[in-house]
Amino acid sequence: MSRTRSLASPPARARGHRRKSAPATTRRQEERDRARAKILKAATHLFAQRGIENVTFGDIARRARMSRPLVYFYFPDLRTLFLETAHGASSRLHERMTAAISGARTGLESILAMGRTYVEFHQDEPELFYLCMASVGPQPNGRRASPAEERIIQLERTMMELVEAAVSKGVRDGSVRPDVGNNLTVALSLWAFVQGLVQLGSAHRDTIERFCGMNQTAFLDAGFATLRGALKPIQ
Repeated sequence: MSRTRSLASPPARARGHRRKSAPATTRRQEERDRARAKILKAATHLFAQRGIENVTFGDIARRARMSRPLVYFYFPDLRTLFLETAHGASSRLHERMTAAISGARTGLESILAMGRTYVEFHQDEPELFYLCMASVGPQPNGRRASPAEERIIQLERTMMELVEAAVSKGVRDGSVRPDVGNNLTVALSLWAFVQGLVQLGSAHRDTIERFCGMNQTAFLDAGFATLRGALKPIQ
């Protein structure tokens, strides 16, 4: 009986050792996660402020208050680190867009909600917005996208598909004019329109206020009113 019991369960010391090892492993993983998050936060700020070509591992290490070898431990090169920050930024935008359309009743409401979210993303998280705008695809030498680049490209496609689906839904439910055109072409045009609002409203805010008598909020409201009018069916 004693022999059988000893084979069925480990000695008390071994059991106690096992119980302690799991929390220790968890703590180490949490420390690594925190270190990685600090590096990504520092890199995001520097890439957004200076551009990837003007940032070094030393800059990132100093901002994160870590040693350069530790930064290398988590990210072997700047391109890998940049792509990780860009993917995080695109993921954040995707989350916000998905949340924005969750309560929309019509396709047109979804389109306008995503447009507003895009503008708010620029206002609330400008560094992440910058990284979303940075080119992460393959270089113009025919090189295929790397797995990290492909992750971002796929996420961008997913967001574009959200807009396409909203256009299609709007045509079906009658909130978008039926002759609006190809869904993908319309989705790209909508992106270009809202991007223009963001850039013009940001870069030329003073000029718009001085010569048009419109503050940024009024300018954006007018832009979205124009967009709504262009998409609604003609009565």
